[in-house]
Amino acid sequence: MSIQADIQTIQNNGATLTKRHEEIEERWNAYVATERVPASVRLAEAVVSGEGDIALLEELAIAETQYPASIRGAALIRARQVIDIKIAAEVKISGRDAYEKFQAEFNAAAIKFDEAASIQSPAADGAILVGASQKIQKAWMDGNALTLELNRLFGALQAAARLTGIHVTPQSAQMGLVIDRNGAHRRKVWTAWTDEHRWVAILATGATIQAPNLDDYQPFREPAPIVGSGGSPAHFDPEDYEDSDDPRHIAAVAASKRTDTFAPYAMAMQELAN
Repeated sequence: MSIQADIQTIQNNGATLTKRHEEIEERWNAYVATERVPASVRLAEAVVSGEGDIALLEELAIAETQYPASIRGAALIRARQVIDIKIAAEVKISGRDAYEKFQAEFNAAAIKFDEAASIQSPAADGAILVGASQKIQKAWMDGNALTLELNRLFGALQAAARLTGIHVTPQSAQMGLVIDRNGAHRRKVWTAWTDEHRWVAILATGATIQAPNLDDYQPFREPAPIVGSGGSPAHFDPEDYEDSDDPRHIAAVAASKRTDTFAPYAMAMQELAN
């Protein structure tokens, strides 16, 4: 995504830019939209009217014949790149302000979504509404409307975060913007992210849908690989013990990263589980 696309996204979703940033963007947009009259046409008009610097216009008209028609487009791209560098600090301020706006809106929507989904999952088939109570029907409809709202605000959050300099392309980075694991099993949360009904699936893991303060943002760590696949020793999922402070669990997680020591720890953990 380009900086321009992200700026447009946050504005389309109701965020405003800083006064200086807005003035720069307005001047840029006006410049880009300005119709350019070819120098050859202006030269002809000067000759007919007798007004204008004919010598200068002749030089400009000659110069026009030396470059392809796309040269202005290339010049605009380069100029915009330089502008983005020069106003980077201003862009970050606009991005932070937008993020805080969308964070508040997203978290408010997430709370309402949680409440509606606890009454009736919006992932359920609409056929369940037939004969259902008004409370169930309202919860289902609210949940589906709030799903769209969460999706919209998630896109706005990403755009705002990018403007502040956060790279939010990988799944782990995106999840960090809208999930508080809250002790839920990391692998289950990771899997829920790709579910067709993402927000419902996330809540089902015990995690919380919540956008963090920008200064507290951290990517959601990808689960460590499962070791083994059955047999002896049985498979071992390090994420089963992520929040444990038991020395045996900590040692087993560490050992799972080393093929030379994993087997005895895996067998010991299997005995412990039994």
